[in-house]
Amino acid sequence: MSKHILLMALLFVSFSGAVFSQQSLPNNRQVKLVRIDDAITTDDVLSNLKSPDLINKLRNAKHVSSNSLPFSGSFSPQDINNFWTSAYITSMGGSSFYSNQSNGTPAQIWQDPSNPNNIHAIFTTAALDGNPAYPTRNTGYYFSSNRGANWTFVINVSETRAGFGAISGTSDGNALVITNTGSTVHSQIFVDVAPGVGAFTRLDPGTGYSNQALWGRIAATQYTSLTNKYVFISSGNISGVDSTYLNVGKSLNSSIFTGWNSIHSKAAEVYQIAKGTDGRIGIAYLSADQENQFNQANYGDVFFIESTDNGTSFNHPLKIYDANPNIDSQGAFRGLSLVYLGTIPKVAFDIATITTSSYAPGLHSKIGFWSPDVNGGIYKIIADSLNTFSGPRTTPYNALTSIGRVTLGVSQHYRPEIYAAFMAQDTIYGGPELTSYSFIYLTASFNGGSSWKHPERLTPRTFPPKDWTFPSISQWNDDDQSNNYVNMQCSMDDVPYSDVTNPNPLTNCRNEFFRITIPVWYISIRNIDGEIPISYSLKQNYPNPFNPTTNIRFSIPKLSNVTLKIYNVSGQEVATLVNNEVVSAGVKEVTFDATTFASGIYFYTLQAGDFKETKKMILMK
Repeated sequence: MSKHILLMALLFVSFSGAVFSQQSLPNNRQVKLVRIDDAITTDDVLSNLKSPDLINKLRNAKHVSSNSLPFSGSFSPQDINNFWTSAYITSMGGSSFYSNQSNGTPAQIWQDPSNPNNIHAIFTTAALDGNPAYPTRNTGYYFSSNRGANWTFVINVSETRAGFGAISGTSDGNALVITNTGSTVHSQIFVDVAPGVGAFTRLDPGTGYSNQALWGRIAATQYTSLTNKYVFISSGNISGVDSTYLNVGKSLNSSIFTGWNSIHSKAAEVYQIAKGTDGRIGIAYLSADQENQFNQANYGDVFFIESTDNGTSFNHPLKIYDANPNIDSQGAFRGLSLVYLGTIPKVAFDIATITTSSYAPGLHSKIGFWSPDVNGGIYKIIADSLNTFSGPRTTPYNALTSIGRVTLGVSQHYRPEIYAAFMAQDTIYGGPELTSYSFIYLTASFNGGSSWKHPERLTPRTFPPKDWTFPSISQWNDDDQSNNYVNMQCSMDDVPYSDVTNPNPLTNCRNEFFRITIPVWYISIRNIDGEIPISYSLKQNYPNPFNPTTNIRFSIPKLSNVTLKIYNVSGQEVATLVNNEVVSAGVKEVTFDATTFASGIYFYTLQAGDFKETKKMILMK
């Protein structure tokens, strides 16, 4: 008997005993163990058995899964309770001896809203020559014209050494890149002549104030015909007050700018910029108050500013996260992301234990989320040690935490879907400095950020292990009538993230593309009434007729498996809103978004236990 089969036998014995009895399982459901190549993984057990005692024992157990999963091709999550159903992963073609893609959250991928087939990406590359000075480092530009199924390396955006880039795009679909480059290294902008061509025009805003303006983030304005073409941020290489600068480009062909204006943010990529559907430009950033001054009012805080005139002026900064490190030693740290859901800003940020001089990488960290229309504008926690397995970050710390570097994206038709990915440290260590390996986790909200799915590990755990770092989700992601898609780039390395400070000849950092499928039926079921109904019922949708959304309410008197589907007049199933999901007793409501559907008559059918009922509704556009 192999050790894996023996392990399975021992677990089945344990399940029938007093320690891990059937009564400890939620909803009295049966245990299901998943075997892969005669191996049983820790996550397989954890996802199917929610006993806290067993979870604690298994979290640090040696992992026994095989290295069977390819890094190109399709795969599905092992946990049947995942909100995503499949992912396509492919190597994009870049490799680098320099694995540090960002000092904060990278912005390395952009899907064109006007042509979703086109996805543009950048990746910092460097020759695998072991030179710690990385003289060949550059910002490579990659392009896909079939939604990430295939990728082409087009060109290095700069003819001289470059790195730490960010990408966006213009309204006519051309890549807009900002990267550190030049003989006096500073942020410069590169505009492509057409999608995927790689004939970049260099636009140089100058070095900024007395510091070099580095580590840029950029967003195009609503239309190329506007006077202001794009807005960008960069920061000095010395941290402190007024070390971050804002600028506006007024031409896509010439170096014409409004000039640098300082904002009170830290240096080194602790800011993000995004555009709303009406053209408004938002910027989220960490305060510039320094670590060694805990008593400063804004130390560890996050701010948000917004422009409704294409970057000419911004409103007064709004504090969206108010840290108090003197009380709990917690504050915002490095990772930060901003997207717009229509015209509403959505911000996520890392929270870590901070000290008078740095931070505590060995302690648990968490992810905060803010939006003005969620929780009364008060931030909430969407990922922490309670819902995400992570180990402590080990040397060299490289400003990484146990959970962090969060990145956000939204769906094509600005439904209330938001996606968040972030890094989490493993309890497996490697490399000359015994650095911890990393995973990438994914979570999502289907109601604008009010509630979030349990974070699920996206990247595979293999033996030998791989290091998955620096996720970057496109701010905008396509969808269709059946599925939402998440388009994400990340880094994968054979050794853990240690080679920037101590080069390792085994380093082989590569850019990997994930296209993740989330069925549209993963829509949040809302509780409407705390009373327990006495019978099953299905209500008439409201409003009716509707355009483009309507609400469907139903009542269930006891815990039930619920399915709610939409059919057209021909009886064809066109959407599944709830798919055989276990739902607690109460009055529930689901929103149906018919943005991509044609006008006409539709039917919705609820099945819960032995109850089944169908009603008619009218979509009128």
